[in-house]
Amino acid sequence: MSKTASNDVQSTRRSCLKFLGLGALGIATPMLAARPGQAAQDLPQAQSTRPLMGTMVTVTVLDSSRDKAHEAAQSALDTMQALTPVLDRHAPGTPLSELNAQGRLKDVPPQLAAVLYQAGYFYTVSQRAFDASILPLLTLTKETFANHGEAPSETAVRRVRDRIGFDKVHIGPDGVQLQDGMQLTLDGIAKGHIIDQAANTLQQMGIRYALINAGGDIRALAGKGPGAAWRVGIKDPRGRKPFIQTMALNNGALATSGNYEHYFDRNKAHHHIIDANSGHSPRAVSSVSVVAPTVAEADALSTTLFVKPRPEAVAFANSLPNTEALLLDDELRETHTQGWLGEWA
Repeated sequence: MSKTASNDVQSTRRSCLKFLGLGALGIATPMLAARPGQAAQDLPQAQSTRPLMGTMVTVTVLDSSRDKAHEAAQSALDTMQALTPVLDRHAPGTPLSELNAQGRLKDVPPQLAAVLYQAGYFYTVSQRAFDASILPLLTLTKETFANHGEAPSETAVRRVRDRIGFDKVHIGPDGVQLQDGMQLTLDGIAKGHIIDQAANTLQQMGIRYALINAGGDIRALAGKGPGAAWRVGIKDPRGRKPFIQTMALNNGALATSGNYEHYFDRNKAHHHIIDANSGHSPRAVSSVSVVAPTVAEADALSTTLFVKPRPEAVAFANSLPNTEALLLDDELRETHTQGWLGEWA
């Protein structure tokens, strides 16, 4: 990406964040810096786990008060539990499922509006690699495999692909309007947004050191106490061992997209990540991990880089500030950005 294009990306990002008021929403709040103080081993730790968003979510908090740490961990989980129905497309009666069913939504909850604008931002800067309007193609692929045991025909793909494109989504003062036949999925960004909101809850409670782990989507506030980073792992896409790489994470987020998460055929050639241009799942990589300031960014970028051709994906990630990425293929051959610091497990 050229320097001019990179500057355009940053300008678009700043405009998007300013428009959304994301400081208040907790999507892009300044990250805490570890400061000298009580030693990490002396800080009481509280840890709470709850099933949320289809996975087990664990919040670990360190604070001089164990009671405060426990209360904060519970509050973070409460935040996630309250937000999940707002962004859920599966359950009937949720704002997003109503939008998909009716094609319009007049009273848009602020959190849904925030994520829709974020989805639009990533659609633009990724040059359509991240597209929240991909749901009709995903549904076609899933149902064709379920009913016929094979991928959809090119004719069927072309017919559905005409309904794809987030630039066709109208978001304005009167609500959200979809073109006929369009449906949205926020699966590639909503989970990250919810985790970031939980991190914002912790910050508002004065918590400096915490880790939120939602099935491998991770947000760290500072480190594991002053001067100590959190140690996090990246899942082995082949499933042969728990982690393929580990890394230190101090102030930031980690998210991974993989073809092993939700797939429709035995070879995992057709899965939940679909390229809107081809109408099929990319096959060049099996796993993409991204480190970024927030989980929403890491989530969306891991999908984006999965879809883009590998050289273009790495160049795009290298153009973004405070962003690193690791791409692995089925043979665990790696491609990564210049500053990637993961270590093979």
